[in-house]
Amino acid sequence: MRRTFAIGVLSSVIALVVSLIGTAPTLADTTDPDAPSSGPGPGETLRVTVHHYAVERPGGKVRERVDMRLGAPADVTVGVHGEAGKLVRGQVELGTLGRGLHSWTWTGHKNDGTSVPDGRYRVYVSATFKRSGALWSWAPLVRVHRRYHPGSVTSTYSTIYPRSTVVHDVTTLANRPPVWNRPTLRIRNGAGRVVFARAYRRFRPSLSLKWDGRDSHGRALPAGAYEVTVSGVDKDGFTGTSRPRTVTVSGKRLVLRTRTLRTDPTAYRMLDYPRGCNGCPEYPQCGELVASQRFADPGATSYRSGSGCGTRQGQWVARTQHLFRVTEVAPRGYGDVTVSMFGGPTTPGAADQGTLTVRSGDTFINTPTGADTTDHTVTAAPVPLSTGFDNFDEEYVPGFNWSFSTREGASFDVASFTLKYTFLTPRV
Repeated sequence: MRRTFAIGVLSSVIALVVSLIGTAPTLADTTDPDAPSSGPGPGETLRVTVHHYAVERPGGKVRERVDMRLGAPADVTVGVHGEAGKLVRGQVELGTLGRGLHSWTWTGHKNDGTSVPDGRYRVYVSATFKRSGALWSWAPLVRVHRRYHPGSVTSTYSTIYPRSTVVHDVTTLANRPPVWNRPTLRIRNGAGRVVFARAYRRFRPSLSLKWDGRDSHGRALPAGAYEVTVSGVDKDGFTGTSRPRTVTVSGKRLVLRTRTLRTDPTAYRMLDYPRGCNGCPEYPQCGELVASQRFADPGATSYRSGSGCGTRQGQWVARTQHLFRVTEVAPRGYGDVTVSMFGGPTTPGAADQGTLTVRSGDTFINTPTGADTTDHTVTAAPVPLSTGFDNFDEEYVPGFNWSFSTREGASFDVASFTLKYTFLTPRV
């Protein structure tokens, strides 16, 4: 009797479920097939596979096959875009494709039939699925490669001096092609004979070699013009050679020269403050520059700082600023510069001081005259000679700056400055 009751209950439940199923609306009944969904439906997937390189072998053509695997029927379009995002091929309407694997081949041409230049391209594949209206897109990268790209040869110096003894003169020869290759560098004389060569067995992204103007046996080459080329083979088997780069080998030697120049405080001035503190006419009491009564040297100057200005305009209130341009032939640049000053307090024995400042590029050296109350020489520490700051127009020129200034209430006389700098130059 219990079994009969259980069977009856189960039959009632089944009947209820069947009744509900028969009256409930289906997905097809409630969804507009033409309305796009918020996302792909079950199984609506897209995968795109391409080769990273589309290579045209000698005698062959570029044929980049684009494989598209669809999880459900979809309308598919394909387009190829260049590096700047510009469409170069397409849009190609492939129509409605069913579930499974499909392929499209790009031959490396534009819409007008001309070949695209070597470079990177993106293949955009878009699939709009038929059932849900969802859109899937892929944009894999393809590099078109048809020929060898040698790049250019660069040299840090156009002339080198292999006979120099104070310096081992070298120039850096470099080559950076757009793709990895296995390069060989060759240097030829005027007759076309190879005098130096360096081959590399492994593929590399670039080449950099220091060359000292000598042949493969370490002997200094005769003076003259030499041509540098880099040939190679890339990973796809393409070969080629760069355009030649000319480097001159000099028969002269680089020698170290030192120039010493004595000058007066009125020479090479680029800025001074004769009317007062920082040249401001509203503060005439701050200081003045007058001819020295203590030193008979031409241009000797007395830097006389007034009082009552220091708290407003700064510590140093009477000053001259100078710029010296170097003009010597120095193909490897210049060495160090040292500036010295000879002078003393305007009133002998007074404690008044001044400061000598040397600037070369971004380097500043401040040297006070010190506690010595007698006439004496002050020498700033050497600084690398690079470029000087040319007044207010922010022009940088080969040279250096120096200035002399006094602080509020001090008065100091300068008889002369001495400039000493070194440079490498070819021996005449």
